Amino acid sequence: MKNFSVAKKLSTSFTLIVVLFGTLLACVVTIGMRSVSHYFSGFYSGAYQVVYTTEQLNQSLNALEKYLLMMITTDDAQKAAEYEKEFNSKRTEVNEKITFLQNKLTLQSNKDKLNELIQDSATGQELNQKMLDLYKSGNKEAAKELYFSDFIAAAGSSRDLSSAINDSAKIVADQYYKNARQAENKAYLIILIFSIFILFCVILLSLYMIRNITKPVQEIEHAMKKLSSGVLDVEVGYTSKDEFGELAGSVRMMVAELKEYIHNIAYVTSEISNGNMGVTVDIEYQNDFAPIKESLEQITASLNGTLSKISIASQQVTAGSAQMSAGAQALSQGATEQASSAEELAASINEVSEKVKQNADHARQASANMDETTVEIDRGDAQMKKLVEAMNGIENTSSQIGKIIKAIEDIAFQTNILSLNAAVEAARAGEAGRGFAVVADEVRNLAGKSAEAAKDTTELIQNTLIAIENGNNMVIETEKHLNQIAGRAKTVNTLIKKISAASEAQASSVEQINLGINQISSVIQTNSATAEESAASSEELSAQAETLNALVAHFKLTNELKASTEQNQIPTEQDEKYAVAF
Repeated sequence: MKNFSVAKKLSTSFTLIVVLFGTLLACVVTIGMRSVSHYFSGFYSGAYQVVYTTEQLNQSLNALEKYLLMMITTDDAQKAAEYEKEFNSKRTEVNEKITFLQNKLTLQSNKDKLNELIQDSATGQELNQKMLDLYKSGNKEAAKELYFSDFIAAAGSSRDLSSAINDSAKIVADQYYKNARQAENKAYLIILIFSIFILFCVILLSLYMIRNITKPVQEIEHAMKKLSSGVLDVEVGYTSKDEFGELAGSVRMMVAELKEYIHNIAYVTSEISNGNMGVTVDIEYQNDFAPIKESLEQITASLNGTLSKISIASQQVTAGSAQMSAGAQALSQGATEQASSAEELAASINEVSEKVKQNADHARQASANMDETTVEIDRGDAQMKKLVEAMNGIENTSSQIGKIIKAIEDIAFQTNILSLNAAVEAARAGEAGRGFAVVADEVRNLAGKSAEAAKDTTELIQNTLIAIENGNNMVIETEKHLNQIAGRAKTVNTLIKKISAASEAQASSVEQINLGINQISSVIQTNSATAEESAASSEELSAQAETLNALVAHFKLTNELKASTEQNQIPTEQDEKYAVAF
């Protein structure tokens, strides 16, 4: 059974259990049912039938008494015939019941009682016949007397015997029932015993099956736990032709293949760690393990390519670092020279800045003086305008004075005429007008003097007007020239302001240039320091590249990659261009 499949083991075990349980159950049920059936058959065919028949017999006996009494007591002939018919029918039933009991009774005591019942029945039949004869002969009273005196006693004796047989039959029936119950209990006990036995067999068989199933499962589980924890030194000793045996064989094969794969991986990785990049995977990886082989081959190829590129790059870095070092030194020297030139240029720019600042200051001073001159010119122009206005006022006043003098001349002329008229009148008056003539002469003299004074004043006024007109013309000309001077002074002031602004802008620009030169100088100095650091770093990089070359040389690359590395060791034109440009 060990080599059976699990399904066959389970089906066989359950079949054995079912067959064993069915067989034992059938035997126990058959024996028990036969025993119970025997007692129940005996009960039904014996005691039950006797009890039932004796009860029917008692009923029939009671019916005999009833119909016999009704027959001998009725006056209706028709009813009497019906009662007689029923009586005969019940008599037949009594005889049948007695015959049946004769065949069924087994106890001797009951048989004796039945014999007595038969005798009483025979006596009763004789009495019944006598009562019928008496009744039919019309002697009802005698029939009644016989009924109550003899028949009732015989019928009562028959009922007593029948009841006694019934009671005895009930005792027998009870005994049959008790025996049947005992048989039933025995059957239950036997079924229980056999069930316990079957359960014991089932437990033994189940334990056997569980052991056959759990033992390989536990062994395989233990092996798989070891595998899951990384332990490949496991053994699965279970052998069988069932599923677990096949599973154990598969586990053994899996462990063997895993050992082979892991040993191969360990070998390849060990060779890689030792620098042998030419190692190859020399076993076949099956199915889903095939990517491991591809990955190992890709790793070795990738490491070969990477290390070759690193070797090439380190060699190029070595060459480039040397070129960078030379270039950095040249750059440092050039930066130093540039710093010196920048310092000289900064000094020159500082001097130019000072000159430009002085020019700006002078321009600001000239602009301030021109502003003051312009203000003074504007003030002189305003005074000239006021002078012109004053002279115009004088001219106007002189004109008005001329008019007044002319009026005075007219007055003097009229006064002179009046004095002449007064003299003429005084002459006409003679001695009476002599004093008046003197007044007239005085008036004429005064008019002459007024006219002469007016004439002189007129000449003076005219000369004054001419002088004023000349002075006004000169003032106008002077104002014109002052306006021209003021305009030119404003133009000059504007130009000076522009020069001042330009000088200030130049000074600011020169300061910015100076600041830029200082920054350039600082940058140059920083570049110089950076160049020196770059030179030092290049030398350090060169040393590191040589170290890297030494480390890469530790690895054994494939032939193709070695050839590629050797080719790439020769500097390319691009590297030379880079070195020159640098």
